[in-house]
Amino acid sequence: MSKMARQHAQRSEIDLANRLASATQRVIGAEVVAQILHGSLVSTDFVPGTSDIDLLVIVRAPLRDEQKSRLGDAVTSLVTPRGVWLDYRVVTSASALHPRRLPTLDFSVGVHPGLADDVEMERGPVAEPDLLFEFAICRDAGRPLVGPPPSQLIGPIPNRWLLALGDTYLKRWQEIEYDERDAELMVFTACRLWYRHAEGGHLTKSDAARWAMRKAPEFVAPRRALDRRVGDADTAIPRADVMALLALVREVLRPTVGGVPVPSAAAVLKVQLQDAWTNARRVLDHVTDDEYLWEPASPCWSVRRRDPSVRGWGSGEFVCEDAWPPPDPLPTTSIAWRVIHLAAWTDVYRAWTFTDARTRIDEFEVPGDAAAGLGCLFRAQDDFMTAVDALDDESVFDLRPAHWGASLPVVHLVTMMLTEHVHHIAEIGVLRDLHRGHARILPPPAPISGPTWWSGARWTA
Repeated sequence: MSKMARQHAQRSEIDLANRLASATQRVIGAEVVAQILHGSLVSTDFVPGTSDIDLLVIVRAPLRDEQKSRLGDAVTSLVTPRGVWLDYRVVTSASALHPRRLPTLDFSVGVHPGLADDVEMERGPVAEPDLLFEFAICRDAGRPLVGPPPSQLIGPIPNRWLLALGDTYLKRWQEIEYDERDAELMVFTACRLWYRHAEGGHLTKSDAARWAMRKAPEFVAPRRALDRRVGDADTAIPRADVMALLALVREVLRPTVGGVPVPSAAAVLKVQLQDAWTNARRVLDHVTDDEYLWEPASPCWSVRRRDPSVRGWGSGEFVCEDAWPPPDPLPTTSIAWRVIHLAAWTDVYRAWTFTDARTRIDEFEVPGDAAAGLGCLFRAQDDFMTAVDALDDESVFDLRPAHWGASLPVVHLVTMMLTEHVHHIAEIGVLRDLHRGHARILPPPAPISGPTWWSGARWTA
């Protein structure tokens, strides 16, 4: 097909996309925030008869069943007589602006001429992981037919999410029986993931294949996929070459340091927290009441019996001294103050990060002696560790509310508490040295029962 003929076909399908957008406005216009055309139709990679129309519709709220029925009728009546492929998807503005690892699809119409199921409708809401790639492509290179620029409506998608999702596709193709009809899709997907990992961006199918050919000219699959894409349907794409390309890209996507696979964020977080908790108990071993309540300077905040003259927080007979806004300069603090400060805030962070409770610092019952104070701290640490142990590689990045009003990833909130423990426990160690008048030599800690990579062994799991 000549260049002029391809351009004419592309303009014709762009015109159809605009008619689809107009039909959408007529049916659900009050609900529409934006309509975004994306994919090969808005790039130089359009191939008549092969490329489909990709249209993402963003709406204010989930559509009603009656609206979905009318919208489906309007879309199919326009597209099916033309014999073109269509991927028409509807999502809410909240799903687009705040993407999650498993986005929600509200409604979709797929038109696939020549296939057994030539028209497919999905009446959501339903989880659709492929939306991650659609969001990313629309944000980077989508053309708005209705509404503002896509970057104002679609939140950023972490590259690690896209690579992890793409790896599941490659893994699936490695596991199932090879189908020559899917070879072109396998090759282009592998090449695009390889480029995204290397450069952090998006390329068209053809450009990604050309990039891969320059990176690894020994592979014939990218060249054969390009030949097939431009019309040479009889071009064979060797199975062995496709499988080798998938294996190479999967190996590239696997994060390593010095040839050793990198542990996940959840795994690192758990072993760091466990190590910090173990060290805290070494430092606090055999603390006496005299050490616990010792005031190294004046003024000094500590744990004191409740009295109108004592400012602080906590419930019960005792109060942990504090003030807001804090005075300048700040008083020094006793070991008792640091222990209770850690115990109470560990409970607050655990409640807000891992439950729906909205625990406040002033609800904490403050004990008055060393044994009870350390018991509170160790119990709080154990409860916090139990919650962290339940995290997986996805939930560790979930956004959770913080007690000061922000929303942050779980890994951020847990790391804040980890840092708080490390620096306060170090201060307690110095206070104990000052109290006894000299430092002490502690035996090296026993290794924790963590993964082998934490103790220096090469991790192969």
